[in-house]
Amino acid sequence: MDIAGKTVSAVIPVFNEEKTVARIIEAFLGSDLVSEVVVVNDGSKDRSLAVLEGFGTRIKLINLKRNHGKGFALAVGTKAARGEIVVFLDSDLVNFSPDHVRSLLDPILNQGVEVVLGVHAPKGRYPWNDLYLTGQRVYWRHLILPHLKRMAKARSGVEIYLNGLHRKKKIRIVPLVGVIALAKEAKWSASLALKQYLVMGIDIGLELGRKEVISAEDYQKIKRLAAKPVLKDFELGVRELKSQRLKQILKRYVLRYLEKSHLINRL
Repeated sequence: MDIAGKTVSAVIPVFNEEKTVARIIEAFLGSDLVSEVVVVNDGSKDRSLAVLEGFGTRIKLINLKRNHGKGFALAVGTKAARGEIVVFLDSDLVNFSPDHVRSLLDPILNQGVEVVLGVHAPKGRYPWNDLYLTGQRVYWRHLILPHLKRMAKARSGVEIYLNGLHRKKKIRIVPLVGVIALAKEAKWSASLALKQYLVMGIDIGLELGRKEVISAEDYQKIKRLAAKPVLKDFELGVRELKSQRLKQILKRYVLRYLEKSHLINRL
């Protein structure tokens, strides 16, 4: 729907999210602010594709035969979108509703904001550190289009890349009250969850290296880990990094979750 002359496209990347993606899509379809829903199936191996095909022509479905990574999926979806505004949303959220869609879009539609960052807040509060990697984002599409090639290469580090685009923009933070983001071990097998945590950590490190936020030495260490993402090597590699910033990120978003989920002991 056209709201005050502005059209909105939801862009949803999907990788093995058969349990949650349908409700995410329904939330966007149930919103009078959204013009189209673009869903990119990024090589899912579960029933995600069958779930998506069940929506028929109500969504614009792009099916990638193999997994290319989140950044690639977002780039492909943004290129195919036709709205002036794009909403990026992860497909593993629980309790996401049309009210949350409105909360995300209101600042950019009515308050002169250029970028919106949404962060899940199950109990009404959210940890500030989680803003750094949140996948819930709203942008003017024309600001994103020049960056699609770089987004595609960033894979799971795409949020790191996007963060560098909006430092000088008008940004609004929106808490998504009641929304829960499922942990990887709650969605997938222990082996797949572990693999994806490691891939995410390595992609984040590689993206920081491309942006020259970390030293060339640390960047080469991450590249070596990327060639063979093994837990033991990853833990050792994190300890050997010189960049305290990168260490903190990998400990918080990878090693901490591995410890909390007891994935290491289950393998």
